[in-house]
Amino acid sequence: MGVNSLQGTKYVTFGGGNSLGSFTASLLTSINNAISAGTFAAYQGIAYDVESGDSGLEDAFEASFQLAKSNGFQVLVTVSHSAPYGISDAQTLMTSFFTSAYIDFLSPQLYTSGDKTANNHQTTSGTTVTWDQCASAKALAIPSIVSTSLYSDAETAFATYGVNTAGYIRWNAS
Repeated sequence: MGVNSLQGTKYVTFGGGNSLGSFTASLLTSINNAISAGTFAAYQGIAYDVESGDSGLEDAFEASFQLAKSNGFQVLVTVSHSAPYGISDAQTLMTSFFTSAYIDFLSPQLYTSGDKTANNHQTTSGTTVTWDQCASAKALAIPSIVSTSLYSDAETAFATYGVNTAGYIRWNAS
């Protein structure tokens, strides 16, 4: 399926939950170079799936988000539950994500794998990031869930922490 056959707002996505998606300064530089070169002209947004990577990248991420916004892209950042699980300074990184003026949507993933029948509201193990910290985010909260039927649970759970959701991302296309 080509990008032109996709419906709605089209995002090019970087990162992910394995070693191939691990963020480094070099990867962010490559993304920035591609943004500047117009490589993503067929897309309206850039999604950063930040689950693992090097520490100390908060300034590099912010520069990439700012570049994306200045080139007309929407910016979506998604993380494993409440924070990246594979970045040693996840608290520092999430604090920068919460305060960024360049992130449109922040999407905590409420699953570990796509076969779940219920949301997992646990915070990310090994980090100190809590759900109530998400309430301070400038970006709109749109949780990533396995199926549409789980949205009302996510909306209710986040509301208890002062987080208003503005929609969701559905992992399962069926």
